[in-house]
Amino acid sequence: MIMSFSQEQRATEPEEHTELCALVLDCIEAGLHEHHVRLDPGPEICCRGPPIRMGRAIGNLIDNARKCAGGALVRIGTEGRCAVIQVFDDGPGIPEAELLSVLEPFHRGESSRNRATVGIGLGLAIAHECVIRSGGSLLLTKRNPKGLMAEIRLPIAV
Repeated sequence: MIMSFSQEQRATEPEEHTELCALVLDCIEAGLHEHHVRLDPGPEICCRGPPIRMGRAIGNLIDNARKCAGGALVRIGTEGRCAVIQVFDDGPGIPEAELLSVLEPFHRGESSRNRATVGIGLGLAIAHECVIRSGGSLLLTKRNPKGLMAEIRLPIAV
């Protein structure tokens, strides 16, 4: 994981037109947890960006939801000229005060201090870096009564 973060800081990858539903399905299947993840695919949407980097971000968010909540719902849609990928879970969530700091390297949320339950605090930082370097944004939102929504916005390919 540390190597992934370090490599992401220096990585250059050619941009391509990538169909998001296919990319999300690849992430779900690659993580070997497709029975724990539901997909609401929405319309067919293409983004222009580095597919490996975008896949790493989406895969990390899905994997976090699986580890922390046992599964996820992934929705794909559009808003204006942006593709929107939302990953919902029903886990313990992240306190409002930590929603930005968990995107920093090596920051582990208060509820994840047990090393047996999750990693070392790089998954969300890698996802954030991947999305930013792909020209998008990543927003984490606490859900009520519990859970988290991670939302990636990427520019739609023209």
